[in-house]
Amino acid sequence: KECVRYLRKACAQHGIEMQDGAQSNLIGTPEKVSRLYDLFEGRLGTSVDDFSQARTVKGSADNYRLIWKEADHYLRNQRSTPGAVFVLDQSGLNSARQQTRLAAREGRMLTLRPLFQGGTPGQALQGA
Repeated sequence: KECVRYLRKACAQHGIEMQDGAQSNLIGTPEKVSRLYDLFEGRLGTSVDDFSQARTVKGSADNYRLIWKEADHYLRNQRSTPGAVFVLDQSGLNSARQQTRLAAREGRMLTLRPLFQGGTPGQALQGA
């Protein structure tokens, strides 16, 4: 919270117009997620993956979904439906249609984000 306020103040002092926001996996209590939502005045997004086993809490995709859904439902009922990003990687391609339909039913703005593999074959990062 202090970092966000510091950045806002520094930008204002230098005449820099900016609008901040955050993306969160919503893995936290509804109260904690609500405070994050309020800090960014509703400019809070999330990422969704309702059909794969890629996202886990303590090795469990079911635990991840349970925690995520509790926070998401709280925001949807008490604030607004957060927009979301869905990553189109190899596993995501298989469930993109289902995820898109679910977002439409929930009234959720959904951004499909294709995974991009940068660089060229054989290119190595020097000095990192």
